[in-house]
Order: sequence, then C-alpha cells, then structure tokens
Amino acid sequence: MVIPYGSEFWSTLKVKAWIPIRCEHCSLTFAYLTSKKGEGSGDSTFWLDNRGAKERARRDAVKNLQHALLKEHDSYPCPRCGKYQNLMVHQLRRKRRIAGISVCVASSILWAISTGSSTAAEKLGFWAAGTSLPYLLLAVVAAGALVTGFAAAATLDADSRARNNPPVPGSYSMLNEEEYRAIKDRGYRLVKE
Repeated sequence: MVIPYGSEFWSTLKVKAWIPIRCEHCSLTFAYLTSKKGEGSGDSTFWLDNRGAKERARRDAVKNLQHALLKEHDSYPCPRCGKYQNLMVHQLRRKRRIAGISVCVASSILWAISTGSSTAAEKLGFWAAGTSLPYLLLAVVAAGALVTGFAAAATLDADSRARNNPPVPGSYSMLNEEEYRAIKDRGYRLVKE
C-alpha cells in the first residue's frame, strides 16, 4: 500500500527556434528551424508548498529546454554544399551506439530474468540453464545488438545520408554575417507563433 506524502507537479514547454550554423565545409551562414521540448518536475512534500513546486517544475522545464536548444543538434545538411557539420555526425553515430547498447541491455535483463525463473535453473544451476538453446539465443541477440550498434555508427556514411535528406525550403533561412552573430551569441532565436 502506497501512502501519499505530497504532490508532484510537471511542466512541459515546447518551442520552435532558429538554430544558427556556419558551415564548416563551405562557410555559409544559415539557420535551420527546429522544435524542442523541455520537461520539469517539482515536489510539494505534505502539500505544504504547491506554488513553489509548480515554480520549480517550470524552472526545471526552462533549464531542460535551454539545454535542448543549445546541445541537441538536429541532423540538418547545409543548403549550399549539402554536408552535415561534424557535431551532427557525432550525434548521429552516438544515437546508433546508444540504440545498440539499449537493445543489448534489455536483452541481457530478459535473459537473466528468464534464466533465473526457469525450472532448468533449479535443476542445472543458473549458468548451465543460461547456456541452453532458448536462453542462449537471447544472449546472442544481446551481443549482436551491441556489435550492430557500434558497427552502424562506425560505417555511417554521413555524406550519403545528407544527400538523401536534403533541406526542405522554408526550414532554413540564409543569414548575413550580422544576423548570424546576433543569433549565435544566444545560440538560438525563438519563433513567435
């Protein structure tokens, strides 16, 4: 039985913003349009500070939204040369590695739980049961997912991916040097809707 001890408040903020880029390959200055979301939470122990908890949730959401705007770069090719920036390529590779690690961890947990709760584990022992065919297949999936994630990251052809995902007109804006510097100082320019 769970005994409540207070409330938890959540806040979600969504924005559209222009992210400034100076292409590392051709020096074009442009901005691409992105949508980002920030979520935050705040606790009110024994319901004594509901207003403060709501404010803490809002501040946490603002902090997480600013982090998303400044650190989470979309994969957006340059409108002139069609190439991704190095940071974008790094993030694409990181996502592939994380996907492989996630499937590996989930499969490993499933292997451990299913092996540990099997009747074969009671008779043969955990490790002997874990290497029997049905459970061994889960272990192979886990190892395969890890290898596949890292291999996919290592063999990513960013130029080909960028060519196959060209920028959509209206999703970017060309910037002159003055406009670029004005947005670059802040890191983004919010879109009013």
